[in-house]
Amino acid sequence: MRQKRDQTEVRVSDETAKALARLAHEITEQPDEIVSGAVSFKDAVVPDRLRTDEFESFHIRGRKYWLYRLALSHLAEEKTLEHLTARDIEPQLWDLVCELSIRRESYRDQKMRSRRISEFLRSIERPWRNFEAILGLSDLGVTEEFIIGGVTFQKMTAAGARKWGLGGHEHLVRTAKLISASPIAMTEIRAGSHAKASERAKEKVDDALNFLRFSLSGAIYANVWDEQMLFRRNGIWVVKALGEDSLPQTNLGRGFRPMGFDIPGNLAAILTEYLRPTEDVLASGGDDLKRRVKRAIHWIGTATTRESYDDKITDLCTALETLLATKDEGRKAEAIAVRSMLLPAALGQGFPDPRVVFFLYERKRSDLVHGSEHRIGDEEDYRHLRELAVKTVGQYVQLVNSSPRVTKHSKVIERIEAPDRLKDVLDLLKGSRGAAAVKLRAFAENRLVAKTAA
Repeated sequence: MRQKRDQTEVRVSDETAKALARLAHEITEQPDEIVSGAVSFKDAVVPDRLRTDEFESFHIRGRKYWLYRLALSHLAEEKTLEHLTARDIEPQLWDLVCELSIRRESYRDQKMRSRRISEFLRSIERPWRNFEAILGLSDLGVTEEFIIGGVTFQKMTAAGARKWGLGGHEHLVRTAKLISASPIAMTEIRAGSHAKASERAKEKVDDALNFLRFSLSGAIYANVWDEQMLFRRNGIWVVKALGEDSLPQTNLGRGFRPMGFDIPGNLAAILTEYLRPTEDVLASGGDDLKRRVKRAIHWIGTATTRESYDDKITDLCTALETLLATKDEGRKAEAIAVRSMLLPAALGQGFPDPRVVFFLYERKRSDLVHGSEHRIGDEEDYRHLRELAVKTVGQYVQLVNSSPRVTKHSKVIERIEAPDRLKDVLDLLKGSRGAAAVKLRAFAENRLVAKTAA
């Protein structure tokens, strides 16, 4: 049964169109904003088609910059643009912004501006299509076909695979043989590209496998062991667009499986030297600090073994919470974001944008753990959080090693929350807008008041 189509699978949403309209209005109708002090901005070359001796580079700052970032974030979340990444979209959005600015006089006409925005959206969007996917399975025996969660589990012969479309080319014939060697999961999905269809199919099959594990646990309970429910996708998948005369796309990938890693002597020396400060804390630090550092490293290590980005993000946020928050704090997102600035600042090092940290914890981790959201994490979120978590452990260890008398986590927090550093954070956040900045300023102000009162 085909899934019902919604309009966001065909056209960009009204919300994103409005975000672009606000940006275009600001670019064409409002004078350049006069700002003082540190401010976020973008400065880049003008695209070749628009470049002249007068306009070789262009910059936006202040409100224009934040409307630009807002429009880009909206575009990156659109279903009809899922075939593109934010990095793919940004050059095209920058091209539009430069054109609107350079030809400002013409685009002050609202109808011309609206028409240009529509042309821009039509040029980059790609409506969703119907796809069918086959995914190979391992450690599962299937005698008769059955359906769970919109996924059909069955055996497929090599002849059946060729009839489905896996024939005529050597790589497709080879895939047909592999598909016929083990049970498969088959499902229909809608997507904007073969690549996204394969991602969505993997997620749908994973959900169906979890439904199968759930039903086995409930239906026959004591007659099934956990070790018998370790069936999973085996890394082989093939996707074809329905209703189109196009070749299926396939991957003979290995899936999320161990690859092995050889550690030569010179690398072993580098690794042990890197860990020396951490092992110093574990050897001579206070029990509270030892436990926290061990737990943080545990969650960072566990994150690498997880296949789902949601699980990876949850583990890494737990690692950050272990080192940058305290048990009794209610607003952990604000605490982690502000202290992600304070900790490196205490060591004279640079720090990340606290709003990004806040967003990843508040919008991603909280929704995953406490809400009903599912599969909202991606590789970029994971990479960002892993880098932050690893750096945070190193900085925490460095601070502890520089203060032998500090044996409790609460004392580490006291040290990084020095009043002067809190004031510096407040000064930096004054120029930032948005709900996140307001919450971060409020947290820093409350901490400063508490410090002053003490």
